[in-house]
Amino acid sequence: MSGGRVELVALTEVFVMRWWLRALIACVWVGVGSGLARASDVRWEFAGWYGGGCYPNIEFDPVRSGRLYLTSDVAGLWRSDDNGDTWSFMTKGLNNLLVSQVKVSPANPDIVYAATAAGVSVSLDAGEHWASLDNLNGRIEFQRPKSYRAIWADDADDRSLCVGTSRGEVFCSNDRGRTWRDLHLPHLAQRSSAVVALHRLPDKSGLLAATANGISVYKYASQTWTSAPQLTGISDVIPYRGTFLAASNSGIWRSDANGTSWSRMESTHPDFVFRLEESQRSGQVYIARNKGWNGEVFTSNDGLKSWQAIPSPARGDVRSDPTRAWAHPGGPTTALKTSPFDTNVIFRTDWWGVWRSLDGGKTWQEKIVGTPNTVGTDIVALDRQTVMAATMDNGLLESADGGVSFTALFPSDGYKDDENGHVWRVISPSPGRIVATSSPWNQQINQVLLSDDGGKTFEKIRAGLPAKRPVVNTLWDQGYPRVLVIDPHNDKRLYLGIDGDDGGGLFITEDGGRTWSRSAGQPPSRKIYSAFAVDREKAGYLYWGTVGDRGGIYRSTDDGRTWAPVFQASRAIFDMTTSANGTIYATGIGKGGAIFLSRDHGETWNTLVQFPDAETTKAIAVSPADPNILVTSTVSWASKAPQKFYASNDGGRTWIDITGNLPDGAGAAAFAFNPDGSLLYMSRYAGSIYKLKMDQLTGLKKATPR
Repeated sequence: MSGGRVELVALTEVFVMRWWLRALIACVWVGVGSGLARASDVRWEFAGWYGGGCYPNIEFDPVRSGRLYLTSDVAGLWRSDDNGDTWSFMTKGLNNLLVSQVKVSPANPDIVYAATAAGVSVSLDAGEHWASLDNLNGRIEFQRPKSYRAIWADDADDRSLCVGTSRGEVFCSNDRGRTWRDLHLPHLAQRSSAVVALHRLPDKSGLLAATANGISVYKYASQTWTSAPQLTGISDVIPYRGTFLAASNSGIWRSDANGTSWSRMESTHPDFVFRLEESQRSGQVYIARNKGWNGEVFTSNDGLKSWQAIPSPARGDVRSDPTRAWAHPGGPTTALKTSPFDTNVIFRTDWWGVWRSLDGGKTWQEKIVGTPNTVGTDIVALDRQTVMAATMDNGLLESADGGVSFTALFPSDGYKDDENGHVWRVISPSPGRIVATSSPWNQQINQVLLSDDGGKTFEKIRAGLPAKRPVVNTLWDQGYPRVLVIDPHNDKRLYLGIDGDDGGGLFITEDGGRTWSRSAGQPPSRKIYSAFAVDREKAGYLYWGTVGDRGGIYRSTDDGRTWAPVFQASRAIFDMTTSANGTIYATGIGKGGAIFLSRDHGETWNTLVQFPDAETTKAIAVSPADPNILVTSTVSWASKAPQKFYASNDGGRTWIDITGNLPDGAGAAAFAFNPDGSLLYMSRYAGSIYKLKMDQLTGLKKATPR
């Protein structure tokens, strides 16, 4: 990222990887009745950092000065009431966490629409609460970053709106989305393309719909469309002085008043324009374009005759986002918006942050406080204050003050092809030694990171691991090292798992992580997520949980030389752990999310609990202070919200809903108790890290799920 060196492949990799919450696996949703107790007074504390992810869109409230809405590609959305200085989650009742656009009704600013991957959600109280509208069995859904201005709302009637979908269809409603009318937008190519912008014509006689394949105009009177297919590669359209401007991969185009005739602007503006914006107060026009990992903004104040480059952000907020130690500003722009109240206020968002200018673009400040946007993968609490967090995209980070602040451990400075990317798992087998698994963005390899000085320096180890990432029978498009476990009988012996039949499987080290070798035997299926455990009582007993046709749990009694299936009632096992009393726990899909357990070293398995309204469970942890204290979380791979958190203090016979004050959002990627069990740290799949003082759970009412 330093000096703009990240290639476009990195951007593509990040985009694909952050989509995984939606497309990892097709899961069956089963609702189950429950008597689960709720602990609404449970108070989690934020213990992470902000930024570190893609912000697809930002929207000013057109009526209330200082209020804005900000979207995330994985975590939902936020609202600011102080012009971006601070942000708060606005996700209660939101139907999906992948949000492309927020549209505030100009007729009533309390009415707000959110365009998500699952359709339209509406709020009647400025984002405080949301309700899903009819998505016509999946026909109405949106895709970021394409669905940029895909919702139009009437400026006089707060019940009237139209939406353009990711399938290239347009629907309108006169009753705030309770019913929809299909306008039958014609497809301008063999394959449909998402509607990127939807506007009313200047004379209010119809609508303009733009897709990457062209522009079409709908007339209310004739109920017909007229198309302009010669204009393709469109990424944005805005009204402009009684006409329209379109951004495309061939530059800027301008229409006539009807929107059906277009001509390319011949002024000296850059090609490959991605976003357009006009200040409604000054008439100044701004454009954004992206070249690889660099985002550029230009402006014109002479009627589009000439363009001047606007400086890129010079410095990020490293206090709020420690990855700014290496993630330098100026990434690909995702949104560009101007204030309807102040000509000097401009916001731009990108793949890593949110930026505000108070001087018309001369200088920029990062404004991300309150917007945690990190995809977590693992977390370890070495003591009450020292926490290490592994993440997608953000790398490996450490806090020495209980989550008040973090430092980037790996990468720590600048950009390198074989470093920047994802860190999946992290462990500390002995004091000062840190072992983690990593997959760089721009090299198709997996590797082990080894530090013997507490994270000051890392050695990258690949010997003994596959020369390239597997691609056969993997959970995603490639296989990744999402398993890393210490042998409780020998802290020099570590186990590493990679999904994929063409080179993936189980790998073992006997020297604490420096040299690795492939296990002599391999489980019948290597389609593993992170479900692996080592028996605490019987040396050489290993447990391997998989997903898919050969999904279930396999056991080895000879340290991986041979394997046999021991549990296949569930074909989707996502995580495993063990307790001090020898119990083995596995999470996955049953009738909803489920926890399975074995008390006889894997010979027999039972269903411990099944949770209501959940696709699956994933993360699970057992307190080191008491083997009867368990915590788990439900997860939606399709990014449905909310996802819930539960605890038990009687070995799983009864459970408490401990979601408490957590913002509605993603479930847990991982839990970590500190060594004495008094604190629980939790890394969300989207939304960074929180911690919980476990003494809050003493005496809370319990109930048993049915």
